[in-house]
Amino acid sequence: MVTFFESSFDLIPHQDWIERLRLVTRAPDDLPLERNCADLYKQLVNDDIHNTPQDRSPAGNVITRLIVASWLATNPFTMPDKDLMDTIEHAYRELSPLSRRPDVAPLQLAAQLAAGTML
Repeated sequence: MVTFFESSFDLIPHQDWIERLRLVTRAPDDLPLERNCADLYKQLVNDDIHNTPQDRSPAGNVITRLIVASWLATNPFTMPDKDLMDTIEHAYRELSPLSRRPDVAPLQLAAQLAAGTML
């Protein structure tokens, strides 16, 4: 999943990219309910690091963190989790300057929404 979102990050409008990411990360998980969210996050990110392709772009690791945090955040047993929302906000903010597309406003808006700073 990370490979797809990394490869499509600069190819499609960012609003479409975000909508696809939100659709995918709303899929149910089969993760153990007895494990806390922080442990699951660390495990999933570390698993990705061990399977990282050599040619991963600078955005790839940010996208990994964004996908994992977004996926965990949709689980009603883990929310609300401020750390996950902070991770999502920071990932969107980090992606803006890494983009080669001019349409970074959707990334900035997504960061604001994750931060809860939208009026």
